[in-house]
Amino acid sequence: MQEADGGDVGRISSFVFHPSQPHTIYAATPVGGLWRTQDDGTNWVLLSNLPKLGITEIAVNPLAPDTMYMLTGDGDGRLMHGPPSVGVLKSVNGGRDWAETGLSFDAGQPGQMIWGHRLVIHPTTPAILMAATTAGLFRTTDGGQTWAPVTAGIIPFDRKSEFWDVRFHPTDPSVVYAASTTQVYRSSDAGQTWTALRGGLPTYGDLCSYSNCNFYPNFSNRIRLAVTPANPDTLYVLYGSPRGFTIGLYRSDDRGNTFGKRSSTTPVSKDPNAPVPLDLTQPNIFGYKDNDFASQSNYTIGLAISPTSADLVHVGAVDTWESDDGGRTWKRTSRWSDDPGNRQYVHADVHELTDRGGTLYAATDGGIYRSGDGGNTWESITKMTTGITIAQIYHVCGGQREPDVLYYGAQDNGSYRLNTNGAISKIAGGDGFVCQVDPRYPNTVYVGLPYGDIYRTDDVAHADVGMGGYAHVTPTVGGASISGPWLTPFILSPADPNSIYACYADLWYSHDRGLSWVNLTNGALGESQECRQVAVSPSDPKTIYVAKEASWDQAHTLGDGDARTPLLGGGGVFRSTDGGATWQWVTGTLPLAEAAVTDLAVSPTDSRRVWVTFGGYRAGTKVFGTTDGGVTWTNLTSGLPSDYPANALAVENGNTNGVYVGTDDGVYYRDDRLGTWLPFREGLPNTIVTSLLID
Repeated sequence: MQEADGGDVGRISSFVFHPSQPHTIYAATPVGGLWRTQDDGTNWVLLSNLPKLGITEIAVNPLAPDTMYMLTGDGDGRLMHGPPSVGVLKSVNGGRDWAETGLSFDAGQPGQMIWGHRLVIHPTTPAILMAATTAGLFRTTDGGQTWAPVTAGIIPFDRKSEFWDVRFHPTDPSVVYAASTTQVYRSSDAGQTWTALRGGLPTYGDLCSYSNCNFYPNFSNRIRLAVTPANPDTLYVLYGSPRGFTIGLYRSDDRGNTFGKRSSTTPVSKDPNAPVPLDLTQPNIFGYKDNDFASQSNYTIGLAISPTSADLVHVGAVDTWESDDGGRTWKRTSRWSDDPGNRQYVHADVHELTDRGGTLYAATDGGIYRSGDGGNTWESITKMTTGITIAQIYHVCGGQREPDVLYYGAQDNGSYRLNTNGAISKIAGGDGFVCQVDPRYPNTVYVGLPYGDIYRTDDVAHADVGMGGYAHVTPTVGGASISGPWLTPFILSPADPNSIYACYADLWYSHDRGLSWVNLTNGALGESQECRQVAVSPSDPKTIYVAKEASWDQAHTLGDGDARTPLLGGGGVFRSTDGGATWQWVTGTLPLAEAAVTDLAVSPTDSRRVWVTFGGYRAGTKVFGTTDGGVTWTNLTSGLPSDYPANALAVENGNTNGVYVGTDDGVYYRDDRLGTWLPFREGLPNTIVTSLLID
C-alpha cells in the first residue's frame, strides 16, 4: 500500500496559459470542472463549478484575458460514455461565471449527441474563434453570439464530418489549418473557405476505401496538427491508426503546399496471411513497447513543436517521445510503467503537449506533468496535496468492521483506501473499477481491473500497487481468463461472503472466494457482454437479478435468445428464483430501445421489489421500479432532471423503501411516502455521482 500524495490525480483534457500572467494555468477536465493555478501548480482552485460538463478546451482572449471560452463535450472519452457537448460557453469575469453562446447542442435529441475536440481564438482579432467538433468545424466572428458551420461540402471522402484539430498560422492568422479524420485542409481567409491539401500527404485511398475503412489495418482514426513561430510556414501532420504509428508524421515548410514523410513504422499488410512486419529502426511511438502494434490514437495523441526550433518535435500517446531532427528519429522521454518515484515517470495517455520555451507540459490521465530538461526528469504539478480533486471514480465500497474506511476505484488511476480523517493510500494500480470488502475480515479486499479482471488480497495493508500480494481470481475457460465489459460488476453474496457473483456475458459464481467458478447461465442471458449490475436479494439469497445493456453491435434490438428464456440477446433485466438454475427475462415495458441500463438494486426486505436506472439524455426514462419481480414496471422518473443520466442506486433497510439515485446532477431521494424525487445534496459539490453506498 502506497501513500497517495504524488501525481495520478485524474484525467485532464487540456490546459492553457494566461497570456500575461506567466504562473497562471487553466486546466480543463472531462467531468471535474475548470481549475486554475496562479503559482505554477503549487496550489489549485476550482474556478467554476461545472463538473457536469465534459470540458475539452479553454480559449483565452489574448487582448482581454478575463474573456474566456469553453468548448464542452469530452471528445477523447466519448468511447467510454464521456459527457457530450452542450456547445461553447463564455465567461467575461475570468471564468467565475459562464453563459451560453450561439453554438449550442441539445444532448437530449436521439442520435444528435456531439463532442468537442479543439477550440482556437484568433490572436489579433479575438472575436473570431473556431471549434472543431464531431459535427464539423464552426466559426464565429462576433465573440460567440453567432456561429456558422464552415466545412459543409468540403469532405468528399470522409464518411463523417468529424474534425479533430484546427490551428492558426503563427504569424499570418488569415491562414488556418484544420484536420478531419483523414484529410487536412487550409483556409486563406481566416476560416471562411477551405481547400484540401494534397502535395505528398497520403490520399484517402491510401488510408482506406469508403467500403472497407474499418477493415483496413492502417486506417486513420484521428489527425493532430502543429505549427511553430520558429518557422511559421512549417506544418506538421500526425496520423493516428489503430495499428500504431503506421501512417506516420508528415511535414510541410511551405504552408501546406507540399509535404514530406518524416517517419513511420512499417504498415501492416492488407493481406491477413502476410507476416507481421518488424522494423527495429522505427519505434512505434503510439504503443507500449518500441516494436508492438498497439495504439492509443483512438483515445489520445499529443503533438508539440518547440517555439525556438522547428526540428524539435514532441509526441505523446502512452509515453512521450522526442525528435531533434524534424521527426526522422525518436527517443522515449517518459515511461508510464516506471514507479511514480522514478524521475522519468509520466502517467500514461497523453491528451495534450505544449513546449513552452523549453519547458514541456503534458496533460494526461493522471494530471499535468512538467519537464524542464527535455524529458530527462518530470514532476507532477497536480499532486493530491495541491488541492485539485478530479478523479473519475467508478465505484465505492466499504466494510462493516471499519466504518471510517472506504475503498474506491478511479479511472486509469488505480484503487484506493480512504479514511474519513483524510488519510489516503493507493492499494492497486491500473484502472480501478468495482471493489468489495469482506464484511468479516477488513483486510480482505477485492479489486477489479478492466474487462473483468478480479484480484483479491487478504492483507490490504501490505498490498502492492503493482498487484504484489494479490491472488488473481478471475473466472477462466481453458486456462484463459474470460473477458467482460470495460467495467465488469461483481458482488459478494449478502448471505455468504465467501461466495462471489461476477457478470460477464454470463453470470459466474464462486463459492470459495474466487478459487473456482461455475457458469450459472450458459447463454441464458443472451450474447451481450454489456452487463451493468448483478444483485442478490438480502431477504432471499436464491433470488438473483442481472441487468444488461444491449451489445453495441446489436443496436438495442432484441434477438431470438435462448430457448429457455425467449427474446433474449439484446439486454434487459433477468431474474432467477432458484439460485441461478433457471432464468426469466423480466424486462417487460422497460425502455431498452430508448436508453441504456446503468444500475439495478433490490430491496433489503422484499425480493420482488427492484429499481433500475437508465442513462442518456432523454426525458422520462431515468428510474423504473417493480413490486412484483419484473412482471410490471412503473416509471418513477418524476422529479428527476430530464436532461441528465441516472447512474447509481442505493436502497435503505426500512419499511418506507427509501431509495437514493445518483445522477449527473447529484443525488436524489424518494420513498413510499413521496410521489416524486427530492434533491439530497446539501453540501455536495455540483458533481456527477456514479456510485452510492449506504453504511
